[in-house]
Amino acid sequence: GEYLQGWKAGVEADKLGYCKDWHFVEQTGDTAMYKVPLALGDDWLNQFCDAKIKPCFGLGSDYRFVYLGRQGSGTLLHSDVFGSYSWSANVAGRK
Repeated sequence: GEYLQGWKAGVEADKLGYCKDWHFVEQTGDTAMYKVPLALGDDWLNQFCDAKIKPCFGLGSDYRFVYLGRQGSGTLLHSDVFGSYSWSANVAGRK
């Protein structure tokens, strides 16, 4: 929505900020984009949420988040949901 419109319009990173916790699979229905690599094992948190509870623990329907940020954006020091040690991949840039 709003964040992507700003990105496309070329809004500067310090004004645009950082897109955090976008429920990509829920909002787009594109499950093909979310695959857990075999080396990382089961996606136990999302398997539980898919099978049992909506909204999952009162925090949304899933934990398949996408984060976006332009050059110069970032997030503060934090801990992952439920202390889950989430795995992330950078498509471009650095963490």
